[in-house]
Amino acid sequence: MRNMLITGASGLFGVPIVRELHGRVNYDICVVTTGRGDVEFPEGVSVVTANLLVRDQAIRLIEEIQPEIMLHMAWKVPELGFLTSKSNLVWLEDSLFILRKFIDSGGKYFAFGGSNAEYGHFSGHSENDTAENISLYGQCKNSFHKTATSLCSSHGIDYVNLRFFNILVRGTMKHISDAAAAFSAGKKFTCTHHPYSIFDYISPDDAAKAVCEVILRQYTGVVNIGSGIPRMMGDVFKTVAKKMNSEHLLSFDYGTQRSEIQVADTNILNNTIGFHCTSSFDDMIDAIVLAASR
Repeated sequence: MRNMLITGASGLFGVPIVRELHGRVNYDICVVTTGRGDVEFPEGVSVVTANLLVRDQAIRLIEEIQPEIMLHMAWKVPELGFLTSKSNLVWLEDSLFILRKFIDSGGKYFAFGGSNAEYGHFSGHSENDTAENISLYGQCKNSFHKTATSLCSSHGIDYVNLRFFNILVRGTMKHISDAAAAFSAGKKFTCTHHPYSIFDYISPDDAAKAVCEVILRQYTGVVNIGSGIPRMMGDVFKTVAKKMNSEHLLSFDYGTQRSEIQVADTNILNNTIGFHCTSSFDDMIDAIVLAASR
């Protein structure tokens, strides 16, 4: 049986991916976690505890598992200030090290958890667009992509960059979750995001299924993982407030911020990969409201 290694599997989004892949791919799946969280994976999935930032542990992990396919999702940065955190440089360096060891071990297909931050705030809807004016986080993700593209090509390794747009789940979209938590407690909430900013939101289940389809087809290049549907930020917060009968508790104060546009061009995902989202936006909001009300 061939082996697949998944890093970053214990995250809120990593778990749905593991569950989706476990049910559909013909690989022995091994996930690596830090061991700090209590995460339940499907029966049959091997779990290894390791710190990928410790080189000896990363080497031992890859040499022992000998993965043919690797999905590298790990990229741990502080929740606050992650766009400018120096931790991005650490993860860039170590992710390239992990890729090199994957190639040395005889790996065949490397999938990287990229980000819509690689496009910047006002451009990059299509996979072919050039990144401009991006954050340190986006620069580091994009630097990995550029280096990995060249490195994998020169060694005959198939490579794909999964560029995730906003995964709408409690814990990842903190500003929306915080609003729901405040409304649940009967407290006022001030949205500091520009109400006319337009974003793309995708459910964790849809994103996991999309990743699975990309890997099953062993697509190479760049794939936007998003819904392709624009949502205005102000409308999102108003929807949460309305569902919780808390419209009177919501206000906006975005200061001098400019509005942003980040919406995925899903042509490749829809027409080349053949995947279309099925989760409704209303259901995604309901899940966040329900979690906040418990």
